[in-house]
Amino acid sequence: MSPFPASRPVAAGERYRRQTVLPEVGTEGQARIAAARVLVVGAGGLGSPLLISLAAAGIGTIGVLDDDVVELSNLARQVVHRSDDVGEAKTVSAARTLASVNPDVTVIQHRLRLTRDNALAVTEGYDVIVDGTDTFETHYAVADAAALRDVPLVWGSVLRFDGMVSVFHPGSGAGAPGFRDLFPDESAAGTAESCELVGVLGTSCAIVAGVMAAEVMKLVVGFGEPLIGRVLVVDALTSAFREIPLRAGGAPRHPPTSPTAGRVTAAEFDELRANGQAVTVIDVREPGEHLESAIPGSVNIPRNELAGAVSGLDADVPIVVYCETGVRSAVAAAYLNEHGHPARNLDGGIRAWLRRQPPANGGSTSS
Repeated sequence: MSPFPASRPVAAGERYRRQTVLPEVGTEGQARIAAARVLVVGAGGLGSPLLISLAAAGIGTIGVLDDDVVELSNLARQVVHRSDDVGEAKTVSAARTLASVNPDVTVIQHRLRLTRDNALAVTEGYDVIVDGTDTFETHYAVADAAALRDVPLVWGSVLRFDGMVSVFHPGSGAGAPGFRDLFPDESAAGTAESCELVGVLGTSCAIVAGVMAAEVMKLVVGFGEPLIGRVLVVDALTSAFREIPLRAGGAPRHPPTSPTAGRVTAAEFDELRANGQAVTVIDVREPGEHLESAIPGSVNIPRNELAGAVSGLDADVPIVVYCETGVRSAVAAAYLNEHGHPARNLDGGIRAWLRRQPPANGGSTSS
């Protein structure tokens, strides 16, 4: 007997009518949806709205993998959980909500943390894997398991107002990239910024999760063009969407042209300035962050304001951009290169630079 309360019986034809009327879906597509087995890794900011969308669409079997419990600070963005669920396992809370959304769906709870040791075992039997987690350690473990099982991986990431979505399925065809083609340097995973540190807009999670859910539906039914070989970048501040082409081998098709192009280490940056070379240094963090700590001589142009500032930059002077750990500034450097300004990203961000400074400069500096 199900531990979740049954809801009013609804005829399948009535429930999914708005989907099946689409020629790209139809009754045959709905049958594929009902037969699909989808594993969602992470029942947090991305996993929450995504799980609700997949359940509502009628995905037959949904695996929910998470080892955490619901906290009050989750509720502003993790919409699969409710106030009464605080302190309860996220898998239990999510399963209860999904059962109320659609009693047709079977929910399998995996209350554990996905690791390299258990990734292959826990992903067995699923047709599509979705990664909505927030650590690179898990990203790599999920991606490697999906590649070994030769099943498509829908990946998403969100931070502050920004998000990215792609589909990785190296076995789908010659040249199809995997997650490691987008992030080839696993050693840099520890420098990634976190939502806990810099924040995230809850509605940004919903936007990115909506795109991820659409990718799952395309893969399951077989309509449209999945984001294979493309990374969709979402900017909720400007309501802008753009694509970055990606190829197998660890390099985007346009700048940087190689895995190491467009980067400068803190040591190289200090040597550059010591030699007196002209360089424009741009801090793409928010003004409050810049006031707390900044590289002397740098100018503060938040990443979402770059578009309006590009015309005022000297195209003949090389640019170094930085943020806290090098994540936001990597996107900014690519943008500047695309618009004719030679820019490199400070690897590791201001944190890496501060670690190299003597005590007098190693605390809080400002321009």
